[in-house]
Amino acid sequence: MSAYHLHARLHEGPLGRPVRNELQMHNTDDLAEVELTAKALASDGFTVWIYDHGHGDVCAGASDYRLILLFTPDGQRVDYR
Repeated sequence: MSAYHLHARLHEGPLGRPVRNELQMHNTDDLAEVELTAKALASDGFTVWIYDHGHGDVCAGASDYRLILLFTPDGQRVDYR
């Protein structure tokens, strides 16, 4: 299991009839790499959430997804660590 999970969503238009509705997900062990990907996606209009999988050593295969970073299309970066 990768250490970090990126979830990016872009939705334009009304909920029932979107003009654009895209979802992207990436998993990696490199936080710097996932932050670069997040910045690029946010500049393309996506809202991007980055989660830390936490520690699976307590229970093999377990995860405690914790939101650690948020990037918005308007250039905002929120650090939850």
